[in-house]
Amino acid sequence: MAKGKKPQLPSREPVWFRSIFVTHETENCPACKMHMYLSDKECPHCGYVQDLDQRHAFFVSHEKKKHRAMWQGAIFFTGFILLIAALGWWLDLPHG
Repeated sequence: MAKGKKPQLPSREPVWFRSIFVTHETENCPACKMHMYLSDKECPHCGYVQDLDQRHAFFVSHEKKKHRAMWQGAIFFTGFILLIAALGWWLDLPHG
Protein backbone atom coordinates (compact mmCIF):
# COMPACT_ATOMS: atom_id res chain seq x y z
CA MET A 1 0.00 0.00 0.00
CA ALA A 2 1.28 3.45 -0.87
CA LYS A 3 2.47 5.61 2.02
CA GLY A 4 -0.19 7.92 3.39
CA LYS A 5 -2.96 6.29 1.34
CA LYS A 6 -5.87 4.95 3.37
CA PRO A 7 -7.53 1.80 2.06
CA GLN A 8 -10.94 2.62 0.68
CA LEU A 9 -13.97 0.46 1.15
CA PRO A 10 -14.92 -1.36 -2.05
CA SER A 11 -17.65 0.33 -4.03
CA ARG A 12 -21.11 -1.23 -4.11
CA GLU A 13 -21.77 -0.23 -7.73
CA PRO A 14 -22.12 -3.28 -9.99
CA VAL A 15 -19.78 -3.56 -12.97
CA TRP A 16 -21.34 -2.39 -16.23
CA PHE A 17 -24.57 -1.65 -14.33
CA ARG A 18 -25.64 -5.30 -14.26
CA SER A 19 -28.31 -5.53 -11.59
CA ILE A 20 -27.98 -9.32 -11.33
CA PHE A 21 -24.28 -9.08 -10.45
CA VAL A 22 -23.50 -9.89 -6.80
CA THR A 23 -20.97 -7.33 -5.56
CA HIS A 24 -19.72 -9.23 -2.49
CA GLU A 25 -17.82 -11.85 -4.52
CA THR A 26 -14.05 -11.44 -4.46
CA GLU A 27 -11.02 -12.38 -6.52
CA ASN A 28 -7.30 -11.81 -6.01
CA CYS A 29 -5.74 -8.58 -7.25
CA PRO A 30 -3.27 -9.28 -10.10
CA ALA A 31 -0.68 -6.94 -8.54
CA CYS A 32 -0.74 -7.54 -4.76
CA LYS A 33 -2.70 -10.85 -4.63
CA MET A 34 -4.99 -9.47 -1.89
CA HIS A 35 -8.76 -9.90 -2.12
CA MET A 36 -10.80 -7.25 -3.89
CA TYR A 37 -14.45 -7.11 -4.87
CA LEU A 38 -15.26 -7.99 -8.46
CA SER A 39 -17.14 -4.71 -8.80
CA ASP A 40 -14.01 -2.62 -8.08
CA LYS A 41 -11.96 -1.16 -10.88
CA GLU A 42 -9.15 -0.25 -8.46
CA CYS A 43 -7.64 -2.45 -5.77
CA PRO A 44 -8.35 -0.92 -2.34
CA HIS A 45 -5.02 -2.27 -1.01
CA CYS A 46 -2.43 -1.27 -3.60
CA GLY A 47 -4.34 1.07 -5.92
CA TYR A 48 -3.80 -1.10 -9.01
CA VAL A 49 -6.23 -0.07 -11.78
CA GLN A 50 -7.31 -2.76 -14.25
CA ASP A 51 -7.92 -2.05 -17.92
CA LEU A 52 -10.92 -3.55 -19.72
CA ASP A 53 -9.09 -6.69 -20.88
CA GLN A 54 -7.79 -7.40 -17.39
CA ARG A 55 -11.27 -6.93 -15.91
CA HIS A 56 -12.69 -9.38 -18.45
CA ALA A 57 -10.01 -11.94 -17.49
CA PHE A 58 -10.82 -11.23 -13.84
CA PHE A 59 -14.48 -12.18 -14.37
CA VAL A 60 -13.65 -15.23 -16.49
CA SER A 61 -11.28 -16.48 -13.77
CA HIS A 62 -13.97 -16.04 -11.13
CA GLU A 63 -16.60 -17.87 -13.21
CA LYS A 64 -14.21 -20.77 -13.86
CA LYS A 65 -13.52 -21.12 -10.12
CA LYS A 66 -17.25 -21.12 -9.34
CA HIS A 67 -17.92 -23.73 -12.05
CA ARG A 68 -15.04 -25.93 -10.85
CA ALA A 69 -16.27 -25.74 -7.26
CA MET A 70 -19.75 -26.83 -8.34
CA TRP A 71 -18.39 -29.88 -10.15
CA GLN A 72 -16.10 -30.79 -7.25
CA GLY A 73 -19.11 -30.72 -4.93
CA ALA A 74 -21.15 -32.88 -7.31
CA ILE A 75 -18.35 -35.45 -7.64
CA PHE A 76 -17.82 -35.56 -3.86
CA PHE A 77 -21.56 -36.01 -3.21
CA THR A 78 -21.82 -38.81 -5.80
CA GLY A 79 -18.79 -40.57 -4.34
CA PHE A 80 -20.22 -40.27 -0.84
CA ILE A 81 -23.54 -41.81 -1.93
CA LEU A 82 -21.70 -44.66 -3.69
CA LEU A 83 -19.57 -45.26 -0.58
CA ILE A 84 -22.68 -45.46 1.64
CA ALA A 85 -24.34 -47.85 -0.84
CA ALA A 86 -21.21 -50.04 -0.97
CA LEU A 87 -21.01 -50.15 2.84
CA GLY A 88 -24.68 -51.11 3.01
CA TRP A 89 -24.14 -53.90 0.50
CA TRP A 90 -20.96 -55.09 2.25
CA LEU A 91 -22.60 -55.09 5.70
CA ASP A 92 -25.75 -56.66 4.16
CA LEU A 93 -28.07 -54.12 5.75
CA PRO A 94 -31.79 -54.78 5.31
CA HIS A 95 -33.52 -52.81 2.57
CA GLY A 96 -36.55 -50.58 3.22
